[in-house]
Amino acid sequence: MDWSFIILVTLGIVGVALLVGGAVAYSRSDTVRGEVLSAVAMAAGVVMWALLVYSTPVSVTREEVSPAPTPISESYGGTTASGG
Repeated sequence: MDWSFIILVTLGIVGVALLVGGAVAYSRSDTVRGEVLSAVAMAAGVVMWALLVYSTPVSVTREEVSPAPTPISESYGGTTASGG
């Protein structure tokens, strides 16, 4: 398994946790300080998801050995360069 996959999954999980936790804490907060900290947590979750979307590759190429190239024949229809 590739480390980049593990990092992206971790960003997604922590980002969702910050978004949901921040929203719940914001709705239950009675003080301005709690609301500010909740808003900061939600903003951090949004930033993590933005990084996740930005850094996720659209396609992945596998590093496989390409097949051997097909040899090209040096003769062109049995004729030579001198026309004979």
